[in-house]
Amino acid sequence: MAAVEGEVPEDLAPLIDSLDAEAPSDRAYAASQLRRLGPVAEPAVPCLVERLSDRDWQVRREAAEALGAAGDRQAVEPLLAVLNDRDGEWAVRTAAARSLGVLGDSKAVESLAAVLNDMNAHVRYAAVVALGRIGTDATRGPLESAARMDSDGAVRFSAFQALQEQGSRAGAPNSSGGK
Repeated sequence: MAAVEGEVPEDLAPLIDSLDAEAPSDRAYAASQLRRLGPVAEPAVPCLVERLSDRDWQVRREAAEALGAAGDRQAVEPLLAVLNDRDGEWAVRTAAARSLGVLGDSKAVESLAAVLNDMNAHVRYAAVVALGRIGTDATRGPLESAARMDSDGAVRFSAFQALQEQGSRAGAPNSSGGK
């Protein structure tokens, strides 16, 4: 297990230790409980990053979700590596996209935009939501493209919704005029 820097709160130690349990279900459970703790779980980030390469996809998915909930931007690069692994499990890549959106780091925009052509609609949907949460000028083009051209209605709708929210945040008038 990765060394955890600094003092670890007493209630986190058993969960962090369980990330190294033999049974995949125990490792996944520990990561899911750390996710529920949110930013309190920040001391576990190095250990959660290690779990992104676990042999069990459910452990990897829970670790990716927990990294977003912890809110520590040192997780951005490892999550990008997971997202960019086109041979990786779609559920894990979806969780990585969601967490990148939660972290809100603009470094993720290029990779999130690139997966908008992924074969899996779940990955594309999570990428659209993440781009919407990041909400920079650089996200507008990929979101417009997804809103117009994605083959999945939920992805198109979410992209349109993200564009609407970006317009509201910028103080732009609502562009949902009808005919």
